[in-house]
Order: sequence, then C-alpha cells, then structure tokens
Amino acid sequence: MSKLSEEEFYDNMEKWIQADVKDWNRITLLAYFCYKYQFKNKNNPDQVAFKLRRAKNGIALSKELVDFKKLFDLLAPENYTSLDSEKKTEIRTAVNWEIRNFINWIIDSKFGRTNKTVSGTGIFLHLPLINEFKVLYARHLAKEKTTNKFEILLSWCQKEAGDIFNRHQLEREDDLKLIKRYADQYTLQEDSLERKVLAKANEIGLL
Repeated sequence: MSKLSEEEFYDNMEKWIQADVKDWNRITLLAYFCYKYQFKNKNNPDQVAFKLRRAKNGIALSKELVDFKKLFDLLAPENYTSLDSEKKTEIRTAVNWEIRNFINWIIDSKFGRTNKTVSGTGIFLHLPLINEFKVLYARHLAKEKTTNKFEILLSWCQKEAGDIFNRHQLEREDDLKLIKRYADQYTLQEDSLERKVLAKANEIGLL
C-alpha cells in the first residue's frame, strides 16, 4: 500500500467501495469520501475530483489517510486493539458504517444544503461536528430497530439498487424527497437509478 499512487487510487476507488463494509479500512473510507465528493461536484467543471496532498511514499502515508485513521480511533472503543478477532470485526463493521454515514451527513446534509463546501478531511476530526452527528446517528440506529415500510425499501435497495447509497444519503424517509427533487431538477429518465428507487418507494406506499 505504501507505493499506491494517486492515479491507481482513483482508478480503483469505485471498485473498493463495493466491498462489504466490514472489510473496509482507512483507504476504503478515503475512497468513499472521494467518490462522494466527486459525485457531488460532477456538475462543477472547476472542481470534480478531490485533490489529495502529496506524500513521498504515496497515498498510504497521505494526510487524508492519517485523518481517517484518527477518526476511526476516536469512534472505536479504547480497548479495540486488545479485543479478540470476532469482536474486532463486529466493532470495525459498526465504526465503518458510522464513518460512512458521517461522510454522507457532512457532504449531503451539513454542507450539501448550503453554499459551503468540504475542502479537506480535517473537518471529520472537528469534535463539535462529531458530537452533533453522534446524537443524530444514535436516533437513526434506534429508529432502525423498528421494521416499517422504509426498512423494506432499504432492503430492496441493498439487493437491487445498491449504488443509491453511494450517490445519495438514504437514511430516513425525508431523504426520498431530496432524491426526488434531484431527479426532477436534472430531468432523470424512468430507467435511471434514482427513478427506480422512487418508483419502488411509491409502490410500497412511502410517496
């Protein structure tokens, strides 16, 4: 990994983020952030790809990867390194999901609905933002325990339209309104991923 170039990183990031979240590491988390950043800025010709800071030994020692390692350490239990393999996998999966959703929240919600943009990964280490997100995420996890129509939609999306989670935040029913607004704004066709998800939501009775 120490010899991973920026070109190789961008060539492989979409493939990496398709892996099971339990197998993600800090490079996969950075890849997911860059994917989200690129997707959000796809209509801005001056700012498409996130520019990584150069490191002598490649991406593996970049400032951005260090930031995601610090974030993982902040969210994981203090005794993480001393846990057995099975417990580590359980914790790693949960923390990876939390970071993935934190990235979504920062890009799609916290700054996605304002004129501000995310200019670096250091923002993910800002404690007030972490604490604000953790409150919201705890509510989200509590709500997830209840099986409802939205859960049925999520289950369907995971099987039939998995990339919707990479393109948009889809954590609560209100997110469907944002996806619909996006689909209408860009006049997406009926066979687009967004329209298929909205059609399923309508079929279930969410819209």
